[in-house]
Amino acid sequence: LPEWELFLETRGSGEAVTEETEPEARSSGPVPSAKVYKYGKNFFRYDYDTATLTKLYKPKASELREMIEDNEEWLARHNRPLWDIDENGMMEVTSIGFSRENWDNKESRDEYLSVWCDEIEEETAYMVDEFIKYELPIISKG
Repeated sequence: LPEWELFLETRGSGEAVTEETEPEARSSGPVPSAKVYKYGKNFFRYDYDTATLTKLYKPKASELREMIEDNEEWLARHNRPLWDIDENGMMEVTSIGFSRENWDNKESRDEYLSVWCDEIEEETAYMVDEFIKYELPIISKG
């Protein structure tokens, strides 16, 4: 299996799926060396240095290949990537500040992640509805 697929082997919901490495490897941008935490079908990464919780997206293999190709083309044209995809094929979706104490407490962490996942799903559904209602008719006419 490719490294990014091995990376996703999990031991069930609510468990880390990678190993922590040297703190100096966790500087800026995506934090590939930090542990990834799987909650339900969602992946998260916590950065202790910045007390930041990041929701991650793991594209399917075919989608990832397309995204990498698009990224290379975009990088050549604009000198910056279109998406920040780490070496494990994970992409940052959104992030928030989150206290270390709450992250270290599994019950608090999982309760917060449950609520946050629900909010993200509601926001996504709203955005899809708005797109279908307002943008799709304009695109369809063109």
